[in-house]
Amino acid sequence: MKKNTIILAIILVALFLSCEKTGNNLENGASEPAESETESALHKDGLDGFDFGGYAVRMLTGHGTPGETKTLNVEEENGDKINDAIYRRNREIEQRFNVILAEVGEPKVWEILELIKKSIASDSDDYDLAMMIDREAFSLICSGKYFYSMDELPHVNLDQPWWDQNARKMLSIGGRNYFTYGAESLPYFEYMYFLVFNKEIIQSLGLENPYDLVRSGKWTIDKMYEMAAEAQTDLDGNGIYDERDRLGIVHSVAHYFDSFYIGDNVLLIEKDDDDIPYFNAPGNQKLFSILEKLYDYYMQGYGFDMQYKKAYPEVDAFSSMNLIFADNNVLFVNSSIKLFADLRAFETDIGILPYPKLDEVSAGTAYGARVISGMPLVVPSTNPNPERASVILEALSCASQDYVIPAYYDIVLKEKSIRDIDSEEMLDMMYNNRYIDMGDVFFPADVRVPYDYCFINKRKAFVSETERIAPLVQKLIDNAVETFTSNN
Repeated sequence: MKKNTIILAIILVALFLSCEKTGNNLENGASEPAESETESALHKDGLDGFDFGGYAVRMLTGHGTPGETKTLNVEEENGDKINDAIYRRNREIEQRFNVILAEVGEPKVWEILELIKKSIASDSDDYDLAMMIDREAFSLICSGKYFYSMDELPHVNLDQPWWDQNARKMLSIGGRNYFTYGAESLPYFEYMYFLVFNKEIIQSLGLENPYDLVRSGKWTIDKMYEMAAEAQTDLDGNGIYDERDRLGIVHSVAHYFDSFYIGDNVLLIEKDDDDIPYFNAPGNQKLFSILEKLYDYYMQGYGFDMQYKKAYPEVDAFSSMNLIFADNNVLFVNSSIKLFADLRAFETDIGILPYPKLDEVSAGTAYGARVISGMPLVVPSTNPNPERASVILEALSCASQDYVIPAYYDIVLKEKSIRDIDSEEMLDMMYNNRYIDMGDVFFPADVRVPYDYCFINKRKAFVSETERIAPLVQKLIDNAVETFTSNN
């Protein structure tokens, strides 16, 4: 493995490209080429008959960060499968509805919040749609009437398969969604978290087949760390484990430990039968059991965090995990769709796995996956024509299910990145069981991060931290509930 090749691939971040798979395929795991689909096989959005007279649809999107796909429009085909899928989607929408789809300016993604605030404060009709970081969109919702809720958009039908039903359920309050995720939001797909493992190390040590452990329901935290302990070896004999040794696990704290309990569907913020959120951590013994078990293993030295960034100063902290893994001496590394694409240049056999559960489960039980963030499309409240905006938003999501997600899912991930049918099975399973935790996504600093700092500061204080933050968390929840239930 030539390290320079991997570094170049990561720095260029040119790895999110290519094609084919329909929305029904995503739901049942089957695969068939999107390019050969007939018109009758495509999804029907029921939006025929609209003519908007050449109207220019102004779509505000942010740029300036690598990795996640934020582009909503491209001007021409260039052979890049994702680019060409977006081009085909948009030109069809333009022709159907007599509109022009155009991105507005080139702001940085972190500038979108202030642009929206300024626009609404001045009562300006500046944007038809805006793509925002989810926690920033949520903060605006909790501050006043900045966006139309989804039920105020007459032609958005959240029952349709191009809208993720788990996201819809987990992001609502009191039955109201101001935004959710559909197929048009590639960042929501790219921020799905899982583990990548080195198949050569598994085979050379004669360890159990992790795919079979998942299928049998025996893929547990204890089993994972047992395998990591078998793999970990002080290769240079200096008594110190570092990037020159064979390591069991390499991870980044915030992207690793929280993925265990969320992937096991233990959420920091849950909701009651009336769809009202509540702080789910106090007294939650399963949550504390997961965190305390992970802490004990961490203190035994089986997990190595981002201290290794210093070995690769030419890349960001998260990409440095890939470089360590690429040295072929790490069994497990935490990853995401976004990060995983960087490993396509890795020459050794690799596979993907869900995060293990606390306890064994029945054979065939699905394992889930955490989604840490996303960038939804919202409709600013100053838009005078929510009907038109709702038509375009619904059409974008439906057509993305037919063209864009298939391009990303099959070619970029399955044909180019994932090397075996077992990993495809794991990916399909996790895709259909994605979990979003409001405490993780909307209130990370106040709800999720205190648990991360227990690991960082080596304090086994999960119960006392829960008691400390509970009043603040409840205040945040109460404010969100009041806003969602009173905004009109």
